[in-house]
Amino acid sequence: MKRICAAALIALFAVAHCASAGSEPASTKNIAIRVGNAPLAPLWGYPVINQAKLWKPYLPNVDVQGFEAMTGMALVNNLLAGKLDIAYFADMPAIVIASKASIVPTKFVALDTADEGGASVIYVGKKSPIKSVKELNGRAVSVPFGGYTHRFAEVVEAAEGIKFKFVGQSPEVGLTALQAGKVEAYIPWPPHGPLAVEKGFARKLTDGTAYRFSSVRGIVVSKAFAEQHPDVLVGWLRAQLDAQRIMRERSPLSRRDSRTRNSLARSLQNGARCLPTAPNFFKVTSSSPHRSISILSSTTAT
Repeated sequence: MKRICAAALIALFAVAHCASAGSEPASTKNIAIRVGNAPLAPLWGYPVINQAKLWKPYLPNVDVQGFEAMTGMALVNNLLAGKLDIAYFADMPAIVIASKASIVPTKFVALDTADEGGASVIYVGKKSPIKSVKELNGRAVSVPFGGYTHRFAEVVEAAEGIKFKFVGQSPEVGLTALQAGKVEAYIPWPPHGPLAVEKGFARKLTDGTAYRFSSVRGIVVSKAFAEQHPDVLVGWLRAQLDAQRIMRERSPLSRRDSRTRNSLARSLQNGARCLPTAPNFFKVTSSSPHRSISILSSTTAT
């Protein structure tokens, strides 16, 4: 994971000369780009960019074709199949796709959000007698295989000296399984866990802060796309910076509105003067808005 972060930071901070360009187009190419996103995951950049059309000043002739999936691993599969140019997902899918470089080389080019454990939570049923993580030893625990919360579950196992009986399920399926009593615990990503608590059938047992667990989410592109259209990639990443600036600087409309990124983005599209901010367990990761991103062959990591 450190290698991923280092590669992204190199890409983020390597060149600042584009900052003076303001909102001038980075490219006037007339092409379509395919962008993958998981709408029910703790990712903020793409929904804001897409709903507010933030790429338009930098890529006026680019048509963005969005593809939505419930998990990052589905996006990995579409990258491997050559069906996506850009994808937003967390560190574990990024590691998986990096391990497939002999099939489709990719680059992790920028960070979107990060947290220090608050977005990795173990939930149990609200009326469950389980009071400690050790009591889950040998019990059925729902995790999305290949996701960053799967990695968190393995960190917990090692720290506690226990073994979970993993049940591989997407977060929405795991939520139903917990509600039906088919699993003892549930380790999704937001907003699924908080929804289970709000609906009254789950409670939080512990989270990643107790295990010094951190995770990041960011942008992965195919190497072929980055090399064929570096100017388009620069334009997209400028739009990403704009989205992150909005998330940092605009005040909340209300806590209720912060439940989804899409409602946030629609507020911007509709001309709202302020936007809900991310939940407090997230950090919107970005350089200063006065810096720009540039991806050069000498600075991108393979």
